[in-house]
Amino acid sequence: DHLGRGQYVEAVLLCERVLAAVPDAADALHISALATFRQGDPAGGIDRLVRALELQPENPDLLANLALMQLETGELEAAADCFAAALDLAPGDAVTRLRLGLTLHKLGRADESEKTYREAIRRAPDFAPAHYNLAVLLEARGAAEEALTEFETTQIGRAHV
Repeated sequence: DHLGRGQYVEAVLLCERVLAAVPDAADALHISALATFRQGDPAGGIDRLVRALELQPENPDLLANLALMQLETGELEAAADCFAAALDLAPGDAVTRLRLGLTLHKLGRADESEKTYREAIRRAPDFAPAHYNLAVLLEARGAAEEALTEFETTQIGRAHV
């Protein structure tokens, strides 16, 4: 697994060989996109991921990774849309829901962010990062008592991990 070891050049080269033989190999495009992005070519990574999505438009992992790339390149609205689309396909994905909440918060849409964190908690009550981010948001809004409850839940959740 070249990608997991940070061997991005090798990952891209291997994917290019696969794509030469099977041009519609969405998984190879996906891995190549991630490696290309991590090599410092965000436009190339996004382009490859968009091509993979053309082949597998119902793949929530592709959508979530595109959203992460958009988030890292400052395309916050596009990232929020992609995270939401990924959640339409995989509503139980707590990490993607958390990332949507963070993105909405960065966009200044605190009410939507709060709703997103609360939905993440409803779906995964022991998911400490959602409690933590909700606590931070509540604290910023001056809801100190509720924020403290969420912070305490985070500590309890960490004790069980």
